[in-house]
Amino acid sequence: MSSKATQFRNIRKDIVHFIEKEGITTVSFDVFDTLLHRRCEPNAVIDGVTDWIDRYIEGQYGIEVHALESRHRVYGALIAKKADSGLDLDTTIEEMLPLWVEEMVPQLPREEKKAFEEKIFHKEEEIEQWACYANIFSLELIKELKHRGLHVIYVSDMYLGKSIVQKLLDHNGYAGLFDAGYVSGDHSLLKRTGRLFDFVLEQLQISPSEVLHIGDNYEADFVEAKKKGLRAYFIGDRLLDYKKNTNKYDYLAAKKNSKWKGYAIASFARSTPYEIGTEIEAYAKRNFGPLFSSFIHRVIERSIEEGVERIYYLSREGFLLGLIHNELVDLVPGNRVIQSAHYLYVSRLTTFLAALQGEFGLREIRSISDNVGGAVSIARLLSPFKFDRTKITEIAHCHGIEDIDAVLPHYYLFWSPFINFLKDRALQEMIAKKHAEAKELLIKLLEQERFFDARKVAIVDVGWGGQIQENIYQAIKDRSDRPDIVGFYMATNRNAHTRKSPENWMEWIVSDEAHLDWDGYASFDFVQSFEAIARAPHATVIGYKKDGTRIHPVLKKDDESSRKAEVEDDQKVLSLMQKGIMEYTDLYARAIQIYQACATDTLPYAKAKLSSALRFPTAHEATYLLSLRNSSDLGMNDILALGSESKYAKFSLSKMKRYLYDSFWKTGTAAKLWGYPMQVLMLIVTYRRKIPQKWQSLAEGIVWHSARKSTSGTDRVEDVSSRKDRHKVLFEQNYIRTWQKNCEFGERSAKKVLKRNYDAPMHLKEFLLSNIAYYFVNITLFFSGRHRFYYDGLSRKQFLLRGIVGHIAHNRFFIRFYKKFVK
Repeated sequence: MSSKATQFRNIRKDIVHFIEKEGITTVSFDVFDTLLHRRCEPNAVIDGVTDWIDRYIEGQYGIEVHALESRHRVYGALIAKKADSGLDLDTTIEEMLPLWVEEMVPQLPREEKKAFEEKIFHKEEEIEQWACYANIFSLELIKELKHRGLHVIYVSDMYLGKSIVQKLLDHNGYAGLFDAGYVSGDHSLLKRTGRLFDFVLEQLQISPSEVLHIGDNYEADFVEAKKKGLRAYFIGDRLLDYKKNTNKYDYLAAKKNSKWKGYAIASFARSTPYEIGTEIEAYAKRNFGPLFSSFIHRVIERSIEEGVERIYYLSREGFLLGLIHNELVDLVPGNRVIQSAHYLYVSRLTTFLAALQGEFGLREIRSISDNVGGAVSIARLLSPFKFDRTKITEIAHCHGIEDIDAVLPHYYLFWSPFINFLKDRALQEMIAKKHAEAKELLIKLLEQERFFDARKVAIVDVGWGGQIQENIYQAIKDRSDRPDIVGFYMATNRNAHTRKSPENWMEWIVSDEAHLDWDGYASFDFVQSFEAIARAPHATVIGYKKDGTRIHPVLKKDDESSRKAEVEDDQKVLSLMQKGIMEYTDLYARAIQIYQACATDTLPYAKAKLSSALRFPTAHEATYLLSLRNSSDLGMNDILALGSESKYAKFSLSKMKRYLYDSFWKTGTAAKLWGYPMQVLMLIVTYRRKIPQKWQSLAEGIVWHSARKSTSGTDRVEDVSSRKDRHKVLFEQNYIRTWQKNCEFGERSAKKVLKRNYDAPMHLKEFLLSNIAYYFVNITLFFSGRHRFYYDGLSRKQFLLRGIVGHIAHNRFFIRFYKKFVK
């Protein structure tokens, strides 16, 4: 048989027809890229294993080795012996291990060496399992062949040996389907020399004409098989060629430029072909998975660098962040200080009441007015206290204010009736009582969570002004056992800089309002999105109750209108978005071990995706986030739609302006009007208004100091492998179950799609749109005399080269291309 298929999807009909016609009794399959596909370049797997060995030996024995170089030397020596014996140049990992371990750690006792060999063997098997997934077309074909009673075998050129190859096949659904398997390393005979085919035919004791061999390597699987008299079927799948080529490009490009590791990891994390899921989770996995994973990865790294002993994830956004933390915390090297992580039930409301200083004044008014939104009235300003309206009305009447719901004049801070109202003794006594109660309960909660047992703690939230952290600090600052606090935020605004101090530090990970990084600054185009996406399945904390010696959070009631809206959003959209993000995190956790990536390597790609997702969503994508509702957690029951709907807005200038004005997400709304041109225009208009003139400071009045340094935890020598689960965030199981039920509900009602079509890494079009907008915006800012953005993202050259390389199908030209442009 001299045949070729252009795609795997076409092989079943051809193969079945041929075996019926030609009397084939045995069908032989190549393994890698025929039965199993890889998420990454095979050499990346070897690098992942050898990097693990380097870190393990250094951590256990304090010895610096270069496992990859040692592996190459041992492999070279073994195949040289094979050649001297007249065999082909191949061996197995089992045969290499004794010599390899002996070269790396010759001083170890024999038993320890044997145990170390086992560890390496299982690590190689584990990482190969991470990288491989089944070709469903080959799997379906083999099941049909077995049903027809044919003899099915596999024949592979591979150093792993049959012991691992068989486990990889079993792990991916091929268990029990093969009558025999032959791997080159076990016999030091290769397909590409034809000698492994001779061995197989000898073992099977059948005529070559009865055997049909199927594979994707033209020389080894087709030419050599034909030479030995076998029937051969070559599969030249262009989609597979594209994936293999881009895998190789990502591997080599990441070695040259560490910023490319984020893209390589996103390619690794992409869903497998024909994997079914919901459109929403695939969208969130692609667009927000890289961002949240890199953010928490960097939080853990910075916590280690700062000597943080305990990490506290603040409710409610800390729910998703804590889940991601649990996936990644074991994988960050060098962790000798983090003892535990906690989910802290706090809110702006509960910490605001506990942090009141003296009488109710300017600081408190500012905190409330910054959060309540809308017109300011006495009722809204005092809403966090939940005072009796009748009593407040009586006090207001005493000072000439008739209606506590009436909008206060814009000069209300200088308005005598309002000032006298605030100074009223009865009101201040009521406020003082609320403050004392709230402070006592908050401090007991912190004691319960062992907040004061550490010398330095981290507080983690999505952003923006660090108000909750500041409130906690104000409530505990007089305690002698108060720890230093380091706040880590996805993004921070200028308020965070005005609040922080060396002992109450606030730090941004992705973006900061005073740093005009083009990709990262997209965070501020739609700040409500991150708060909504990360939201927990439970309601806002509005207070605390004491049950014996335990403090329990009191949550907003489920029958309140704002809570009902949240539950509906959780079930329809948010749970699925969070599920998609967690799917990405799971694969990200594996890929960072393969590519030896730290968070600073992956953040450039994460920020590039952020820029694309928030600045240039399609009209369909924009609908997901615009449909969400956001509620206040400072005592009000307000619920705000993040976007508005207007079917005919694009045909009316006045309606269009109103549509954009009412939306919290201008570029998302613009996507539903006139698409990309309107989105670029909105960016120009928004930044021209927002970015200050060159003669103005980007951070006026802010002092750039640093967190107070300490030696916290440096005496701890605990190894990563011994920490188990003590340092992971523990959640109430009923909230985990609620989240899982929400996911199930959303999956039943959401549209099902092929996830691979929706969660591909960043496309060239997305990258170009963001860069085009960058130049247009900067030109506008330049001519208007304003500060300009800077670009510190992915290499434009590498992005363009990847697109070209992906479509190169001829291997020899492919290799020459790499040597010239990539290596």
